[in-house]
Amino acid sequence: MDDKQYFLWRHDNEAASKAVINQENYEPVTNSFGANDFVLEFLKKHGLWETLNNPQAKLLKQENGKNPKILNEIMIMKELVGIKRINNSGLLFSDVCLMSELGFNLEEVISMAENDKGVISQNTLRNHCNRIPTEENYRSFYEHVNFMRKKKWFREGVYAVDGYEIEITVNNKKTDYENAGMVYSDKGNRKKYGYKLLLLVNIAQDRERIVGAYLDRIETNELKIFKKMIAHIEKYVCPLEAMVKTLVADRAYWDEAFIRLLKEDKGIDIFMIAKNNLGFVMQDLKDLLRQDRFEFKSYKIKNKKYYKRKTNIKLKKPSREPEFFDIELAIERKLDFGVFKEGYLNVVIKREKTSNGEYKYMFYVTTRQIRNPVTVVEQYHNRNVIENDVNRELDQRWFIRDLAGRSRNIMLTRMMLILKLFNCEKILEMKHPKFHQDVKKRMQQKEKHSFLQEVDIAVYIIDKDIFGIFKASEFALLIKERTKQTILRKMEDKPNLTQEEVLQLIKDL
Repeated sequence: MDDKQYFLWRHDNEAASKAVINQENYEPVTNSFGANDFVLEFLKKHGLWETLNNPQAKLLKQENGKNPKILNEIMIMKELVGIKRINNSGLLFSDVCLMSELGFNLEEVISMAENDKGVISQNTLRNHCNRIPTEENYRSFYEHVNFMRKKKWFREGVYAVDGYEIEITVNNKKTDYENAGMVYSDKGNRKKYGYKLLLLVNIAQDRERIVGAYLDRIETNELKIFKKMIAHIEKYVCPLEAMVKTLVADRAYWDEAFIRLLKEDKGIDIFMIAKNNLGFVMQDLKDLLRQDRFEFKSYKIKNKKYYKRKTNIKLKKPSREPEFFDIELAIERKLDFGVFKEGYLNVVIKREKTSNGEYKYMFYVTTRQIRNPVTVVEQYHNRNVIENDVNRELDQRWFIRDLAGRSRNIMLTRMMLILKLFNCEKILEMKHPKFHQDVKKRMQQKEKHSFLQEVDIAVYIIDKDIFGIFKASEFALLIKERTKQTILRKMEDKPNLTQEEVLQLIKDL
């Protein structure tokens, strides 16, 4: 036995709470390592923190004592801990200890809070976001994309482009959301107001990354938005063809000139569905179908929903989904629709028999030579990654549709940050799959999107040999109650305190 002295501390949260409120001698100790440290260490170690913290508030008219970098960091932490909105009144973080534990410079935060009369408010963040210009938000996002590209964290090759509608509520047919648009909805025969966010996503397996984004009015033609996005990519990252080899679109909204530009000038192949707005394809194909030009063959295609039972108990219960299913396909090569001077579109036609015995057709159009029609169908359906993974996660886990404010700068600042954080999460999942699974499981159990666990604080009551363990928010409430009780006692002793004296008393505490 060594000669060190040991003390036995008794766990008593109730007594420890009373001791803190009564200003007895206590010592708080935070946990030293955990999920919080791991996530922040990962972001900083791999250089991702700098790409998250890179937008500059250039519209600041004069110095106001607030450090823009610290405000950027608070914005990042707000998203990591799952605080959805910044457009509500009230405090963002009332617990300085939590911010310190999560990596902030404690002195700077306290100094900023003092300049704001004791609080870091939602208004502080909203005003900060409004001072970051639109073009600066795009520049900072593509700096993040450039960083990922240099690290080879996404693959050159197959990309999908998809429009993402963000609808807003409008009263009395007016909106004060800056630059919001309106479009008629086919469903419900009503008007929709809001924005359209166009995304360019790398859909390589296990390398899903958002590499392009542009926000516009909801009624804006997606081809026009895509051209603006391409201009940004080529300004800040690289020529589009240096990154994209194949482009998959869910809607055939491209015109002949743009298809020719992609194929002939940039060497980028396209996959898309021929719909009514691709009339130069649709009508000719329908005519050929009526002429019975096509020979349909049966092909087996892998069902991605199929899974094998791994436990012996469930071996007798097969997957509800079949491993393969049959589809009927026909090919028409080099159909000349006047798209290219020296090139042709190739089409794979899929037919399915409906319940009334008639056939329903789907036309897959590509500029690539077709060797196996199944690969064309599979290539197009790979774009489901956007709807099943990207859009769903942006909606349900990152709450991207919750607009941070009514100014374009405010909402765009948050959107670009969320897109960068989405990529960071995917990189974390790639490098540390076990840790990522544990974090997702914890979020599901708590029904809260938060990559960070709330800090545990052990409070030792020195003179009573007891201790209590509190969450940081719980400890903050104890401090708040202690402050309240102290002020009440002081005011009983000196009932004629002026407002300035009360404020000074709060500051001293």
